[in-house]
Amino acid sequence: MTLYYTKITPSVMANKMKEAELRVVANQEESLKSFLQDAELRQIELNSVCNHIKSVNNVLKVKNPAGWQEKGIGLCLVGGNTSRSNESPDVGGCWNGGEQLKKATQTVGNIYNAVPHGFENCIRCRWFITDARYLCALNAHFNNLSYHASLSAKLAVELENKKDELLDERYFCEEDGRAFSKNDELVSLERRWEHQVTDADEYCKDMISCFQVIKELLLLEDQRGNEDESTKIVSLGSAENLHQSIGFCETESALWQLMQVCDDAELYPDLSENLKKTPAVLDRSNHLNRLLLHNGYAPIFMNMDEQMQLVAGNAMIRAMASQYKTVSEGSGFKEVSNYIEAQEYLADKGVINKGIEGVSQFTDLPVIKLSDLQNQSAGALGNE
Repeated sequence: MTLYYTKITPSVMANKMKEAELRVVANQEESLKSFLQDAELRQIELNSVCNHIKSVNNVLKVKNPAGWQEKGIGLCLVGGNTSRSNESPDVGGCWNGGEQLKKATQTVGNIYNAVPHGFENCIRCRWFITDARYLCALNAHFNNLSYHASLSAKLAVELENKKDELLDERYFCEEDGRAFSKNDELVSLERRWEHQVTDADEYCKDMISCFQVIKELLLLEDQRGNEDESTKIVSLGSAENLHQSIGFCETESALWQLMQVCDDAELYPDLSENLKKTPAVLDRSNHLNRLLLHNGYAPIFMNMDEQMQLVAGNAMIRAMASQYKTVSEGSGFKEVSNYIEAQEYLADKGVINKGIEGVSQFTDLPVIKLSDLQNQSAGALGNE
């Protein structure tokens, strides 16, 4: 009866669930640290995932939690060192967290390359370790990597098209015996195109590494016995529930991708800071503003700053997704993206009305119809 009379809306329920997940995220660092500090190496191997087990074992032989740094997707066992020490070259850090370059000799130990694709790229570092507590964060990190890969690939295609046009122009100049005057521009385009192709390739490798970590964590959960109740990922239901909530989906919908990465950014601060360097929030707001305009409402996201656009847009999309009976929130986002991109709102106003209700409740700002604005303007001119 309490639930009946309080009438909890989908947006309020979503906010409460996000708050609960934030509390879990705040406690998971200490939980993993405590486990690594107290457990034996064999137990750690059976309950956690890393990129290089030998490096992790060498660090954990002398357990010093003060030297471990919590990351959004796990722990860095060398304190997140990014500045190489000339006094102690064997100290671990981003500069030697990559693949092995040379094997150890009698005088020098193993020599390792730097972490691929830039420092603090933990998902491909040999000093990184994680466990099942970070599955949701790893899933969000994968979505973020996918978005950045898409940006680099899109830009590479644009540069390649311009490069091909100049190559065609140079060919016709050679055929006609004319001088080609845009060689410097062509060289610049080739250099920029190669950079974007390399960047997209590295993001894809990051995605593969992240997906492998997720897959290994799921495998560890599958291999658990029913009597093992420690840190269960799914407290109710079966193993199929876990695989349904985490899965790889290919899509051509850029809007669905934007919805997912923006929703993740509200929960994970590392992803939020990373996403603010991209046009993701603005692109999604443009989609929502066009949706409001097509339905006769004022584009309220134009008057908001970036952070407010992020949280208000998430509230609107979650409210719209709640109208669909799906197995996961991600599936609901897919239905909403289809609703917007296929312009289903022209025939069905129910979902958009729910979204307007959700953003109004979240921001306490009314979504005004354009006709009301026009009437107010006409009245103001008449009074003058």
